[in-house]
Amino acid sequence: MGLPIPKTKSERLRNDIIERILETDSWQWDRKTLASDDVDEAKLDLLLSRVYLDPPPEFTLKYPCLIIDDDGMKTIRADDRVYKKDSKRKLVYVTRNPDCDDLIDALLSLNYCSYDRMLIADNLYQHHLSIYF
Repeated sequence: MGLPIPKTKSERLRNDIIERILETDSWQWDRKTLASDDVDEAKLDLLLSRVYLDPPPEFTLKYPCLIIDDDGMKTIRADDRVYKKDSKRKLVYVTRNPDCDDLIDALLSLNYCSYDRMLIADNLYQHHLSIYF
């Protein structure tokens, strides 16, 4: 099957993140996925169903998951003109497992990605990262 062809910059970012997770094998795979006949296809299907682009507030999330949300734009000006504009996205990895350093390291290996903070609420660990692209 493979990743869907991206139509937007956000979809391209989602595909890059999924590829990085698959390369490093850093996701918390469940037994059902690992017991599948085609493990690679099952891993890709699971990631496509758990990496959310701008989910609506009433949307029910399945954990662990990665949320990619629009977080504005960074504009650099020079000589009274816009010199460069970078889109900023907020990445939030939500899990019940406190030990997820491998996945965070995989995300931080993406260009222009930085770690912001970690929150704990309702027994869920939320790791907030920012990425410019």
